[in-house]
Amino acid sequence: MIPAHTHKPLKGMRIFITAGSDDLYNYWKPVLTSAQAILLKSSKKEKEKYDIPQGTDVIVTDATCAPEILEKATVANLPLVKPEWLVQTIIAGKRVDYFGHEKYRVDEPLEQDGDDDEDEEDDEEDEEEDQS
Repeated sequence: MIPAHTHKPLKGMRIFITAGSDDLYNYWKPVLTSAQAILLKSSKKEKEKYDIPQGTDVIVTDATCAPEILEKATVANLPLVKPEWLVQTIIAGKRVDYFGHEKYRVDEPLEQDGDDDEDEEDDEEDEEEDQS
């Protein structure tokens, strides 16, 4: 149990939550609403699906973030963080640095080129050689 802080570090902050499904948004909605943050969500319209809402202060996402969002956030120079940033901000009672810990960083999705299975097999062979 964390005692309530006298001030709300996310109050008035415009937070865009995006992921491959609505689960992340639905999970954080009650928490961020009680923290008095302004919660933003992407449009359901296919044409606007990958647009970042105007006035966004920070984007919270996970590994399922669309590459289009990652690219637009980079171009717009918007902070892109994982939910761990929200957790630490709430615990600390102040906004922590977006880049203050590697656990906040959102990595670009790995490109699938079909060679992953071969790499895993090579790794297993290397381990077998090391053990002998």
